[in-house]
Amino acid sequence: MNDNDGEDDEQPKIATMFDRLAQRLSAHRTAALQIELARHPQAALAAVVHGMVQTALQRDRYHRDGLPLEMRLTVQDRLESMAPDWPESPAAVVLVELQKAVGEDLP
Repeated sequence: MNDNDGEDDEQPKIATMFDRLAQRLSAHRTAALQIELARHPQAALAAVVHGMVQTALQRDRYHRDGLPLEMRLTVQDRLESMAPDWPESPAAVVLVELQKAVGEDLP
């Protein structure tokens, strides 16, 4: 029996713990970004237009890769599954309020 066997078993557990923490923090960061874009529609519009210009007008691959922003619209409501504490978080509460307010304003 090797004295290092216990340490080898700990490595996957630690890696899994770090992966879950990174995923949870990513969910909260995503929510914060969504809130800021909802609060600042001019910035959201600029991001969308930037992505459109990048795709449509800058066809040279070298320049496209050098730009700091890439925009894709993908609707995914997985934040709750990524962070168990998501529904009670301040970001979730604010995001739900913003979604309700925008939903009331849109036809």
